[in-house]
Amino acid sequence: LIPLGAVAALIIILINPIFNMFSPSLNTTYAVLTFDVNPSIEFDLDNEGKILNVKGINNDANMLNIEVIKGLTVEEGAIKLKEILTSENYLGNGNSILVGFSFLGGDNLEYEERVQNIVKTTFTDTNIAFIKGNEESLAKAEEQGISLGKYEAIAKLDEDGVEEAFENLSTQELLDLLKANNSNVFLNEDALDELQDEIEDRLEDETEDKEDDDHEDYEDEEYDDHD
Repeated sequence: LIPLGAVAALIIILINPIFNMFSPSLNTTYAVLTFDVNPSIEFDLDNEGKILNVKGINNDANMLNIEVIKGLTVEEGAIKLKEILTSENYLGNGNSILVGFSFLGGDNLEYEERVQNIVKTTFTDTNIAFIKGNEESLAKAEEQGISLGKYEAIAKLDEDGVEEAFENLSTQELLDLLKANNSNVFLNEDALDELQDEIEDRLEDETEDKEDDDHEDYEDEEYDDHD
């Protein structure tokens, strides 16, 4: 006779692939959110805004107790991160924060606006540079061992091919350069209004497309009735 434990293990092995096939979003990273003050920290988010994983990208971040953020919602995680950074004196003293964001797939403007609002309302007393990337820039940032936000900031500034010089700058020096270059990456009401307008325009386009499709379907039915 086959031991009961072996039978149970075999059933689990057989069921897992089927379960995963019908649950593709389970524990799957949907978007990546990075924070740079001097510590560089990355949140891996699912499609509901839950933090699946959190990791430190540089030595300063690895010295912090950021593991407690894993499993929180992005809003709870942002609040906890602010507490940690404040307790370690990384926030305040005029410091700004560099935030990078990217989807691992198609864009979702409503999700992006939600993330931007959470960041803005959490770090209310801090200047925030919010830079959006993509899967390609995320992969390149990982190759270089830097955050998505820092990679995108360097890319915006690196018009003369002096990437190595920018890589040696601190986060605050990069942010100062972005300000000096009038880079439109700092979160403010205008930036959020612009994103909201883009969402509304897209929704209007989708509504018009649906109405056109419904009209065409109606005409086809009328034509069939006449036949």
